[in-house]
Amino acid sequence: MKGKHSMTRELRILWFLTFLIMIPPGIFAQNITVIGNVVDNFGDPVIGVTITQKDQSGTGTITDLDGNFTVSVPTNSILIISYIGMESQEVKAVSEQKLIIELKDTAEALDEVVVIGYGGSKARKDLTGSVGSISGAKLAQVPVASVAEALQGKIAGVQVSTVDGTPGAEINIRIRGGVPR
Repeated sequence: MKGKHSMTRELRILWFLTFLIMIPPGIFAQNITVIGNVVDNFGDPVIGVTITQKDQSGTGTITDLDGNFTVSVPTNSILIISYIGMESQEVKAVSEQKLIIELKDTAEALDEVVVIGYGGSKARKDLTGSVGSISGAKLAQVPVASVAEALQGKIAGVQVSTVDGTPGAEINIRIRGGVPR
């Protein structure tokens, strides 16, 4: 009787140890809070930078007006810091110190994007309506006080006018009969 009782005890212990081995280690993983600041190559804060956990689409945040962020991720996570027009970076998540991340401008030019009046944006090649454009180099050649004045007479369908004739007066830009704002 005594041998049978010790056998069931040993089986129970064996089953318990087998159960512990089958529990995924992720259940015991602890989240850490990562605090940081994102700046550009001049040291100025960058607003709206996306911070996400690598290979996890649901975990992330964006920087505030001062470039600060706080995100909770599992230990040993990799954070991806990205912003349009800047090189993305991968940083190891640490909780003991504030991360200072400097993003560098990309040397590559962006594809031309057109913002359309009724919402959304598309690549210029995908548009079916008429599009007027002018290069920055052509605008820079015009000797005027503001960019709005440089647009006067350069793009079809764009009317630039001042509220009154005084220098520095408010400028209205009307596009294809729209209401000035």
